[in-house]
Order: sequence, then structure tokens, then C-alpha cells
Amino acid sequence: MPLSYIVLCKIKTMKRIVILAMLCGLISTGYAQELNFGIKGGINYSYFGNDGSSTDGIGFHVGAIVNAGFSDAFNLRAELLFSDRALQNKSELTLLGVTTSYKSSVNPIYLTLPILYRYNAGDKLSFYAGPQFSFLLTNSIRTKSFVGGDEITNVKVSGSDAKAFMRGFEFAVAAGAEFNVSDNLGLGLRYVRGLQSVTDNDNATDFYNGVQLSLIYNL
Repeated sequence: MPLSYIVLCKIKTMKRIVILAMLCGLISTGYAQELNFGIKGGINYSYFGNDGSSTDGIGFHVGAIVNAGFSDAFNLRAELLFSDRALQNKSELTLLGVTTSYKSSVNPIYLTLPILYRYNAGDKLSFYAGPQFSFLLTNSIRTKSFVGGDEITNVKVSGSDAKAFMRGFEFAVAAGAEFNVSDNLGLGLRYVRGLQSVTDNDNATDFYNGVQLSLIYNL
């Protein structure tokens, strides 16, 4: 079977998943008893595993949320977030008393759309889970090398060149919990797991793992 046909089938399948999830969200919203809006922001801890090595880092997320309530116990939440998955990696090698070190940082920024089904376990605590769709907006890469503490190279790549090897669309699942500090203020903790490689290669194993800590303000 030709590789181009397999790739095309995968693209069509992903499009169907996205459309189905969005339609479910829209239909559910149409039956909602009330709509509530809010804003949120916080930090991302991002972790990538790739062929036995790992890279991690701290970034941020900020955006808007809408809750469609069906009952006191169940509702649907959709979010639109700008998410920075900043990553850093450092390695050192000492040979004959001379230390050579390498530092790299990657700053991909995504527009993410989580569609989450939420269960309220009381007035204060709620749990939620659902799909998340991410679209790569921009990326920048910086690499530095040092020998004996002296900087030897400093290279930065950004724009389309830094996006060329990365997947433009990513599908993931998310699950987490939220604690309401007051009627308007809440704290959220979420885990996100990518179901596709971050790089644009179906054989790669660099699946995204992320933990989000958020402050939520309900308008």
C-alpha cells in the first residue's frame, strides 16, 4: 500500500475526530441550561521523551473558558488557550580536564482547544476529562556550546525554519481536577498526554506530556 495513501487516510481520520468532537460540543452547548464564561492562566511543566532521552521545561498558558451547564453535577467546558511549551536541555562532557557543554532551548507556542466533560463532586471540587486539539503557531530554537566556560557557538533559529520539522496539528487527551476557592476563583491541575509525535514523523516517539497548574476566574 503506498505511503501517501496511508498518510492521507490518517489525515482524514484526524479531521473526522476533530469535527466529531466539535459537533458534540456544539450540540451539547445547544442543550445547556446556562452558559458561564471565565479566564484562566498558569504554568506548564512540559516533558518530552524521545528514544531513551528526555527534555523538560517550564512555560505558561493563558486564555478564555466557557462552561455549558446541564445539571448541578455535569457540564461541558471548552477552552481556547495560548500555550507556551518551553523546553531546555543541557549536557556536559569532560575530557583531559576540559569540560565541553551544550545548552539548547525550544519555545513552541500553540493555540490549544480542550473540550472537556466535567463532573462536579460538590460545591468545591470537580473532575474533568476530554480531547485536546493543538495548533502550532510559532517556534524558536537556540543552541549554545561552551568549552572550558567560554562560549563557542550561539545559534538561534525561528519562524518557518524552526517549525519545519514539527507537526502543525496535534491531538491529545487531558484530565484533571479543579478546586473552587470562592464563587469566582478556582485552582486547576491537569495532565495532558499527546497521542501523536511532536515532530512531523509518524515513526518518532516524542509524545508530549504536560502538567498544567492554573488560576481560574469565573466572570
